Amino acid sequence: MTIKTLNRLLMASCAATLALALPATAKDLIYSSFLSSEHLLTKQLAVPFADELREKTDGEIDFEISTGGALAGARETLKAVEDGTVDAGYIIDIYTPSALPQTALLADLSLLIDNALVATAAMNETVLLDCADCRDSFRTHNVEPFGFVSTSVYALQCTKPVASLADLKGLKVRASSAWAPLIEELGGTPVNIPTSELFEGLQRGALDCSVGPVSHLPSYSLYEVVTDINEMPIGAYAGAMPLNIRTQVWEEMTDAHKAVMLDLIPKYVAAGIFAYNQTDQQAIDESQTKGINWHPAADDIVSVYDAYKEKVVAAAIAKGEADPGINDPAAFINAYVANLEKWTAIVAETGDDQAAYVEALRTEIYSKLK
Repeated sequence: MTIKTLNRLLMASCAATLALALPATAKDLIYSSFLSSEHLLTKQLAVPFADELREKTDGEIDFEISTGGALAGARETLKAVEDGTVDAGYIIDIYTPSALPQTALLADLSLLIDNALVATAAMNETVLLDCADCRDSFRTHNVEPFGFVSTSVYALQCTKPVASLADLKGLKVRASSAWAPLIEELGGTPVNIPTSELFEGLQRGALDCSVGPVSHLPSYSLYEVVTDINEMPIGAYAGAMPLNIRTQVWEEMTDAHKAVMLDLIPKYVAAGIFAYNQTDQQAIDESQTKGINWHPAADDIVSVYDAYKEKVVAAAIAKGEADPGINDPAAFINAYVANLEKWTAIVAETGDDQAAYVEALRTEIYSKLK
């Protein structure tokens, strides 16, 4: 072998080593969501997060956003991140409860939520700081969890007045998951149908009411069929995680790039939940212009609901203790309940100030991540 040939081989080897050491580029990083390109979490969270991350890393960290389930459906996203089909995605824990048993169990506590800002912060603090087993479950599937965003708070939307407990008796109510047994407790009959069938169900009388965010009114054209809404907040789902990254990608990022990403995450967690709340408020305002009646939370409904919530925590702990995949469920469930209380006080101070909420997330949670 000549010296010239040897030099060429050495140069090629060095170039290959350098290429492996470089951070992933735009063509390498893919974010998958089953949501549409028009969904608020796409337009106000995923896309602007990717844009700002690209800008602040000089294009070295860049996600291509794939929407509409083109690469992975709602139930397949966790597996797609795990096997490297995509590098991040919109993950819903209740679709894969055996893989993510701890956070999926927290969905049983959805009825404890009466403020989505509080729930979003409490979920992130519980998983990211207080529950090592929660994080380990994600990492077992090659996922680094970074940001959960709650839905907006649910309300009872009906085709007739529901102003008291007596009004609920015998009503057919679209409700699933944690809400189905609540409806039974309130005297109604839960009906589990997809949201795509809401309009027809309410129009034809197969349903009397639906439990869901008020933004369902414009999303499913329910202004035409809903006549009455009870303003009592009846929970929200806080286990959706739009901000995460495949573990190998995270480990290969430079410390500087990790710092940029962690600095941006609280901003976009807040962007997601404020977008949900703003969409709900717009729907509320429009409902009032369309003559939909709003009824205050009746004392008898609140009394039954509050008593039922006491059972929910004990039932969740018992369910967790029966699951061999969950260690000490009481510990992280009680941590979540405590964090709901903690963030209720914080949000009472930050109010609707989005910047103040971002700073609270950063101070109380993200500055403590290692």
